[in-house]
Amino acid sequence: MSTPGRILFAVAAVCTACGQANFTPDCNIPARGDRARPAAIAVLPDGNAVVAHGDQDESFCGGFLTVHDPTGAEVRDPAMIPVRQGFEANFSSLVLTDDVLWVAGRRYGNIAALDPGTLEVRFLIEESLSDLLVVAGKRRIGAWLPLDGRPEIRWFSESGDLEAALQTSLTRLGAGGWDSANRRIWLGFDGGSNLQYVSADQLDQTSPVFPLGVGTNYSTRGLAVTGGQVWISDYSKALVARIDAGSGEIVDASEVGFRPEGLSAGPDGRIWATDGSGDVYVRDNDWTLVRSGLDRPIGLAAGAGMAWVSDFAENLVTTVSAP
Repeated sequence: MSTPGRILFAVAAVCTACGQANFTPDCNIPARGDRARPAAIAVLPDGNAVVAHGDQDESFCGGFLTVHDPTGAEVRDPAMIPVRQGFEANFSSLVLTDDVLWVAGRRYGNIAALDPGTLEVRFLIEESLSDLLVVAGKRRIGAWLPLDGRPEIRWFSESGDLEAALQTSLTRLGAGGWDSANRRIWLGFDGGSNLQYVSADQLDQTSPVFPLGVGTNYSTRGLAVTGGQVWISDYSKALVARIDAGSGEIVDASEVGFRPEGLSAGPDGRIWATDGSGDVYVRDNDWTLVRSGLDRPIGLAAGAGMAWVSDFAENLVTTVSAP
């Protein structure tokens, strides 16, 4: 069953000369060991993880990126992201496609396309107030924008060209994931909506899925796709559900912690989850609590036998190992 969406063509300005920020002499340039409200995390092609710091407290010259190896150690100096000084960056999303590292945040106002090797900014997609980015193939992303009651996903190519825009549910997009086997972009909405997917070959149409029964709503805050299965965390029901990516039918569902949020799939097939009480869980054959006592874990990215976690409230980037 498919539900036609409304396809829109908006204007997006790409700035190729915006890669460097100008800072006044009295602002602080971050050094190794500095943290500034770490949030989103993505795993780089070399096996290290990059973490976006929003600098909401305005302690530095703006938002920046840090890179950490699987032990949690920083492996290079922080890389600045161009923002206006004193402007609250709030980098809430960070994703990697085939050759581009993308970073965005509604209060940042732009989507930045970076070289994943050097972390230098290639270009900015200006005036794109996106809360969440979704990988939509090797060379495409989707950016969800709230737009004053008419939210939409804008699909951008790796060069920043706007390919299409699709109006979505009024509820906030909580998470998304790329299903390479079926060429689908899975979308989970946070706040009483259904699970949906969009075909990479038909960006103007969404298809709803009801693995827990027709009419069932979800509050999805985490989503991961691996091994032909889609994993979603339902914050309101305190469940993590596993869904067959081909049929959309449920495989199983488990209670995980207190209101599960972030999800990430590792290259070894393990699934990692964070919850609202600051705990971290990993699933091999069953769910196991591997870390507790974090304050506000926001970012989660899985590696081989471990995961990186960012604690926004405690200004902490840490690693957790599987048992």
